[in-house]
Amino acid sequence: MDAYSTLTYEKTGRIARITLNRPKWGNAITAEMPGEIMAAVEAANVDRDVHVIALAGNGSGFCGGYDLSMFAENMLKDDAPAQTNTVTDPALQRDNHNPENTWDPMVDYAWMSRCVKGYMSLFHSDKPVVCKVHNFCVAGGTDMALCSDL
Repeated sequence: MDAYSTLTYEKTGRIARITLNRPKWGNAITAEMPGEIMAAVEAANVDRDVHVIALAGNGSGFCGGYDLSMFAENMLKDDAPAQTNTVTDPALQRDNHNPENTWDPMVDYAWMSRCVKGYMSLFHSDKPVVCKVHNFCVAGGTDMALCSDL
């Protein structure tokens, strides 16, 4: 993955810098971010010139957690773009959170499991991960920080 929508990836000497890049929204986590973190960690791990990964947040804080406006508002709209055959499908999430339907905990488990796999790529990285936490670090942001080595 060369282009990221939620983060930046750059090399400075032997350091691979992964920077959460949604400063206007407090670097809040989107549906794409965990997968992009996993791809960036993999890129750093296969690069022989990289010796360490530095994880940081762009702007006034590290990470404000999950983007609740995206999940609570946009994902549950009837006109949200379909992403069939994936737990990120807005129709699946909308139906699962409709009070008139039966809630399926496995849908939520699949969603969170998907996110945790992205964060755990930091934990399982072949190269050490140093996390620069500045100002706020809440909810899912703490998952990223705690999966880092330092």
